[in-house]
Amino acid sequence: MKLRIVIVCSLLLSGCASLSFEGPYAQFYQDKTNGEDLTKSPHVILPSGPPELLRGDEDADKVRMLEDGFGLIGISSFIGPDASPVAVRNNALAQGEKVHASAVLVYPPKYVGHADGILSGARPKFDYFVSYWIKIKPLVFGVHVDELSAELKQKIGGNRGVVVVAVLKNSPASVVGILRGDVLKQIGEKEIADKKALSEATSQYAGKKVMVKFLRDGKEFTKEVVLNEK
Repeated sequence: MKLRIVIVCSLLLSGCASLSFEGPYAQFYQDKTNGEDLTKSPHVILPSGPPELLRGDEDADKVRMLEDGFGLIGISSFIGPDASPVAVRNNALAQGEKVHASAVLVYPPKYVGHADGILSGARPKFDYFVSYWIKIKPLVFGVHVDELSAELKQKIGGNRGVVVVAVLKNSPASVVGILRGDVLKQIGEKEIADKKALSEATSQYAGKKVMVKFLRDGKEFTKEVVLNEK
């Protein structure tokens, strides 16, 4: 669930409805990199110009952006007064450039009611949300994964493995037909018990030809694949 922060206007600001939107996108920015300095990160490709502006689609964005080779670096989320589309676009892009984003996804503001204004009456307020993404370097295998849920452990009859949540386009994983929802069990001679084991396996076999074992709908498959260099 997204965190929403309400912008409270001072009673002295009779022009609250035209509040500058330069502040909220930076003020209510939430970093999703655990404080990593992206300018020194070996895992990302820093943009050479301004970020690309994209229209957000909440249901599809996470998987779509991961498949396209992006990583989430932060969000801006708040509730505030009405603002023009141009102001929203320009200030979201300005914050995106500040945090080294390659792409900025702007979601249509959602009307959430009226705020009481003593000086000028009730004003409409809106729910604003923007996400910021950076291009990442090709992954060794080309998947984003998650730990197994209790339900999935019961379904496969075990508690070892990781479930694929996104497959990068043109990656080794996509070449051998790995799909979302597959459970990775082994790479080379290394059993994939969890996310840490997958990271260790891809580091160990980077650039090499290996056998990959995975489960799909209860059936086990084995494919041969050449992994990317690290």
